Amino acid sequence: MRAEDPALDDTAALGSLISPVAGGRVEKLVTDAISKGANIRAGTASFNGAIAQPVVLEGVREDMDLYYQESFGPVVAIFEFATNEEAIRLANDTEYGLVCSVFSKDVAEALAVGRKIRSGSCHINGATVYDEPHLPLGGQKASGFGRFGGMACVNEFTEDRVVTIKAPGQHYPI
Repeated sequence: MRAEDPALDDTAALGSLISPVAGGRVEKLVTDAISKGANIRAGTASFNGAIAQPVVLEGVREDMDLYYQESFGPVVAIFEFATNEEAIRLANDTEYGLVCSVFSKDVAEALAVGRKIRSGSCHINGATVYDEPHLPLGGQKASGFGRFGGMACVNEFTEDRVVTIKAPGQHYPI
């Protein structure tokens, strides 16, 4: 999978980030992690302005900026853990809490883990990108300022209006 400017190559799997500044921010996070011992598991740490190639890093630790900051780029950090309790601690060790995913062959166990992670929504055996207009979206901690979506959002952005049409020859009794 590679990223490219969609205006130059519409076959690329990923487009550009919002700006070169965003690309520089992602590059800084990845470079910091690698300089402190993280390893590239897949992809490449390649950056060109707003184009950031996808990269998977393993060995991300608490002394790396990427551990605490959301990259908003094509970066995956792999964290190893031995127990569910350690995984829950790692997932909750952040000021953010928008969305989480828990993957397991045992759905009941995954649900039990998901219930302990402080996030606005949790997906069991599914990706965090799951935007349905009828479901509210919002986070906890620094990721949350209420909820967006669902009926509350529909009601907030909808104005009721009545329109009638009288067809030719149709008679409405008065």
